[in-house]
Amino acid sequence: MKKVEEIPTVQTRFQEEIITTADLDKMKGKYLAERLLRTWIKDFIDEDNGDVVSLDRNEIIYDKGTFITSDVLSEINFHLQTNEVKEVKVSNQKRIGFLSGGFTSVWQATAKFNNKKFTYLLYASSLSMAFDIATDFLEQDLPGGFQLHTLKELDYSNLIVVEEDEEELDFYKIELEVDFEYQEPYESSYILKSHDAETAKRAIVEYIAKKAKEENRRESFDVTIISAKTITCSGIVDYKFSQEYFESLKSKTA
Repeated sequence: MKKVEEIPTVQTRFQEEIITTADLDKMKGKYLAERLLRTWIKDFIDEDNGDVVSLDRNEIIYDKGTFITSDVLSEINFHLQTNEVKEVKVSNQKRIGFLSGGFTSVWQATAKFNNKKFTYLLYASSLSMAFDIATDFLEQDLPGGFQLHTLKELDYSNLIVVEEDEEELDFYKIELEVDFEYQEPYESSYILKSHDAETAKRAIVEYIAKKAKEENRRESFDVTIISAKTITCSGIVDYKFSQEYFESLKSKTA
C-alpha cells in the first residue's frame, strides 16, 4: 500500500504566538523572537576631571530564531539571575530573517479612484514604507474609496513641490548639469510642476540656491538643461511628509 505523504502545515503570522516572559518553563521548546542581549552598566573614570562616568553596555547572547534547548535555557537563567536579562520574547515559530531598510529613493504610486488612475511620486526607503506613505497621503487627498494598484521604484530625482493651483500646468522631469565654482560639474534630475521647461529651470535654480545656503555654501553656480520632458503625474508628496516615516524608522532601530 502506497504511503500517503503528510502535507506540511502552513505557518504564517496568523499562527504565530509571541510572548514576553521571564518564566523558563514558558520559554523551553520555543524560538527567540528577537536577538537576546545582555545589558549591564560599566563605570569609567574620566581622565580629564576624574569623575565616574556610567555607560550602558550590551552584548548579543543568541540570535533571533534560536531554538531554546536545555543548554540555552541554562544560560538564559544565568543572565536572568545576574539581572543582565529582564525578560525574553519567544515565539512558537522559527523566524531567522528580518526585513532591513534600504536607501532613500523615489517611488511611483498609482491609485484607482472613481474608475480613474492617479499617479503620485514620493520618497521612501522600502516597498513597505512606500505603501504606508502613499496610503497615508491618499487618505487625505482622495475623498472616498481608492485602490492602490502599483508601487514602483524609480531612478532618483529631486522632487520639488511647487505651490501652483493652475490646472493647465504640467509635470516636468528636467535633467541638468550643475556646475558649482569650486566643484566638478555633476548631473542631477528634478521633477516639478511648471508652465514650461525654462520656468521649471528657474524654480530649480532657486531650489539649489536654498539648499546651498542651508549647507553654508557661498560659491556661485551655473545650470544647463540636458533634457526636459513632461511626465504623467497627479501630485508630489512633500519630503517633509516622508521625513516623519524616516524619523520613526530611525527611532525603532536606534
